[in-house]
Amino acid sequence: MSTYLDISLKEFSKNFENTELAKVFYDLEKYSLKRNPYWTEENYLSHILSSEDRIFVFLEDKNILGFVFYRFIDSEMEVTHWSVREKGFGKGNLLFKEFLNQCGKKASKIILECGEWNKAADSIYKKFAFTKTGFRPSYYKTGEGAWVMERDLKS
Repeated sequence: MSTYLDISLKEFSKNFENTELAKVFYDLEKYSLKRNPYWTEENYLSHILSSEDRIFVFLEDKNILGFVFYRFIDSEMEVTHWSVREKGFGKGNLLFKEFLNQCGKKASKIILECGEWNKAADSIYKKFAFTKTGFRPSYYKTGEGAWVMERDLKS
C-alpha cells in the first residue's frame, strides 16, 4: 500500500539508525540516476543530523520510494533536495505533484535549484509553473551550474 508522509526530518529519522537512513537515501538516488549522486552518504548523514528540514516521503510497504527535503523561511518554502527510486516512469512527476498539493499550499513562494543538465527535473518544474529567476555557476562540486527556480503562489 502506497502512502505519503509529511514530517520533520529529525522525527522521521528516529525510526532508523542514522547511517542506515543515509545509505537508504543514497542508494535510492544512485539507483535512479544509474551513477553516483552528487550527495554522498556523508552528505545525507550530515543533513539528517543537523538539518531543520522537513521530509515529504513516498512509502510503499515501509519502503522509501521517493522523498523531498524542504524547509520554510518565513512564508517561503525552499526545496533543498529530492529524488525518486525509479526515474522515467512518471513517479517523480507524481511525487512532486502530491508534494505541491499537500505541502506547497502552505507557502507564498517555493524556491529550488535545478542542475543545468537535469532536463527531466526542469520539465517537471515547468509543468508546475516554476520559472527561472537566476543562475548559479559552478553550483555543484563537478563545476556544473544550477538554475534558481521559483513558483509564486500569492496569486
